[in-house]
Formats: sequence, structure tokens, C-alpha cells
Amino acid sequence: MSAWTIVYKFTWILIFVLGIIVLLCVFIPQYGRYRAMKEQVGIDDAEIRDQEQETRDLYRKETMWATNREFVEQVARDDGRIKTNEMILLFVDGETSNVTPGPGR
Repeated sequence: MSAWTIVYKFTWILIFVLGIIVLLCVFIPQYGRYRAMKEQVGIDDAEIRDQEQETRDLYRKETMWATNREFVEQVARDDGRIKTNEMILLFVDGETSNVTPGPGR
């Protein structure tokens, strides 16, 4: 085998290896960005699903406010409001005390 044949083979091998290294240097950072964007899309999809669920819940509550008197009364009672001429009984340490809130309550 002549010296020139060895040089040609070595040169082609060197060109091939350098080509692979250049391709890796170009595509590895791009692949990292691709994976980061793919992960962000998953996070965004989860946020969208959560917001859609929250929107459905708010729409359901809005419908209940407009159509269901019992719901409105229950929300008001949970908030501590009472009807006119009602009396609230508070139990403190086993004793009963009558509390009638003022007109603003």
C-alpha cells in the first residue's frame, strides 16, 4: 500500500468524523430546545385544562345564582347572614347565648 493511499483513507475518515462532530454540534442544542418547548407545551396544556375546569365551575355557579333560590340562601347562610326576625344561637363553652346581629349583617 502506498503512502498516498493511506493519506487518502485517513483524510476521508477524518472528513467523515469531522462531519459527524459538526452535525452533533448543530443538532444537540436544537434538540435541547425542542425538548424544553415540548415540556412547556405540556405545562401549558395542563394550565388550559385547569382554566377550562374553573370556567365550567364558575358557569355552573352563575347558573345556580340565577335559577336556584336554595343555593343563594345556603351561600348567604354560609357567609353568616340571616333573614329578618331570625335569631342566632351561639354555643360557647357549653353555655347558650342569644346574638342578634344589627341591620348590616
